[in-house]
Amino acid sequence: MSFERWGSLTKPQWMRQGKYRFDRFRRYLRFLGFFAGLEAFMKLRILPWNGRRASISYDSSKIRFSIRREMADVITFEQTLIWRDYDIEFTSPIMTILDCGANIGCSPIYFAERFPNAEILAVEPEKANFELLSNNTTGWGGVKLLNAAVWRDSTTVSLVNPGATSNSFRFSDSAGLQSGQVDGFDIPYLMARQGWDHIDIVKLDIEGAEYALFSGDYKRWLDRISVLIVEIHESDSSTDIRAVLEMEPFAHFVQGENDIYVRADDRRAVGCENG
Repeated sequence: MSFERWGSLTKPQWMRQGKYRFDRFRRYLRFLGFFAGLEAFMKLRILPWNGRRASISYDSSKIRFSIRREMADVITFEQTLIWRDYDIEFTSPIMTILDCGANIGCSPIYFAERFPNAEILAVEPEKANFELLSNNTTGWGGVKLLNAAVWRDSTTVSLVNPGATSNSFRFSDSAGLQSGQVDGFDIPYLMARQGWDHIDIVKLDIEGAEYALFSGDYKRWLDRISVLIVEIHESDSSTDIRAVLEMEPFAHFVQGENDIYVRADDRRAVGCENG
């Protein structure tokens, strides 16, 4: 925020902004380690953005993480690894995770660090994002990658908005689109590919493609998952995803931008823990 905007704030607004920024800084130190957190905060929030990418690290892993110096990447990084949007308390072991919309690798790294014994399939359709995802997950055991879109069936999909920010690319199977074509696969195919008959966590952050997913035969895979973490984006689709899921045997709560659904007869997730 510029000095001019700080000067235009009322005292309560100034205090709220100050508290928010201090809490963000504190979380960088808490979750990345003191020196790695200080380095990352300085590079992403304080120092001028010279160059196309910043290289940061975790104290816990000693593995470097590359992030583009653009606000969309910073927001994705902070939502996942600083504000910890996926911090949910689990009461049973987590062994299989399908990460749909893995972007530049923040979410699979979060899951791999938290659940080191889990098998993780990270799926990302956009080419430049997938390149960073591949680089950033090198060295994280258990993470497998797939450059594809998650869809209602197996088909070819195309990029609808190539000029969008890196965390908001959308894909479609509409005829006539040629940009950024990539394979689309349904979740049963991905399960068979991994040799899974059950998934402990399915995370969906697929920029509107969740409507295509739930317009298909979703019962083929929904009955075989324990926890669904989904960011439901605005859409003019006739499919009401929340209404669909209310009809299923899931407990529901909201954390950050995500709707969390936990199978009622499983109860392995009991709430958030990211305070």
